[in-house]
This record gives sequence, C-alpha cells and structure tokens, in this order.
Amino acid sequence: MTTITLEQLAEKLKGKLWIKGDMKRVYLDRGYNTKKMSTKTYVFEKDGQFIVSCYIECPSQDWNWIKSQQQEVVASVEAEIEEAINPTEEVEEVSAPVVQNAPIVVEAKQNVQSVATDVMGVGNKFQHAKFGIGTVTEENEGLVTMMFSEIGERKLVKKFVKLTPAA
Repeated sequence: MTTITLEQLAEKLKGKLWIKGDMKRVYLDRGYNTKKMSTKTYVFEKDGQFIVSCYIECPSQDWNWIKSQQQEVVASVEAEIEEAINPTEEVEEVSAPVVQNAPIVVEAKQNVQSVATDVMGVGNKFQHAKFGIGTVTEENEGLVTMMFSEIGERKLVKKFVKLTPAA
C-alpha cells in the first residue's frame, strides 16, 4: 500500500497532475523528446500501488531498442517513487557550539539501529531493509558504497546502516 497520495507524489516528482472524472495521472518529463522521438511517461495508482507507464515513439529505431529504453525510463521513475516514499537514510551535521577538541556530532534523520560493521569486504552481499540485496563496491572507515540491482549505487554511513549478510 502507498503511504502518500498521487497528488503528493506529483509534487515530489515535479510532475503535472492530470484529473478527468475519477481518473488521475501524474505526467512526467522523463525520457527522450527530440524532433524524431517522443516519450510519454506517467504514473497512476491502482490497488494502492503506483504504476509507471512509458511509451516511446521513434520511427527510426527498431522495436527492441525502443522497448529497452522504455524499461530504463520505467525503472528510473520507479526508483524515484521509492525514494519519494522512503527517503534515503541521510546523515546531517547538528549545529552545536564550537568547542576545541570536541568530536563531530552527527544525527540520523530517521531512527536506525546502529550495528557494528568494522570490515564488510568488497564483493560481499548484504540485505538492506529498504533497498534489498546489494554488493559492497567500496568501503572506507565511515562509509560503505553498495550497488543494488533495483536502485543503483548508494553510499551508506556504517555507523547507522542496518545490514544482514545475504545468502
């Protein structure tokens, strides 16, 4: 089930809300629009889920290429919707009086349980509650970079990320 309305989603995605009777859509300026190619991308809600539709018209390209581009646009918009519904766990500095030799204070925007993640290992797979299974592509003292098949690359703060080893 969705946690935001289609109207709220239109605002977050900077789309144009279209309403006709009981039908609602959010039209998005995504994809390719040139002299020889046009893309129509929109989102609608069905059974409590947001559905993305993309149609590319390009007489000069073969159907397989068009289909692959439509799939890329749909995947990209689906990732934007996921981010709009469940924003990435970000870390921000908290303003505090300057005290010499005081540690830097950071605060998580959401309540995330801290786990001990000293060395995760490049190439290892972990499960993230929101992003699914990802592979560690880079890590340093405080951050781990992971590649997720559905949403792409994300940089996560080790101190706040909650991961479990994937099978």
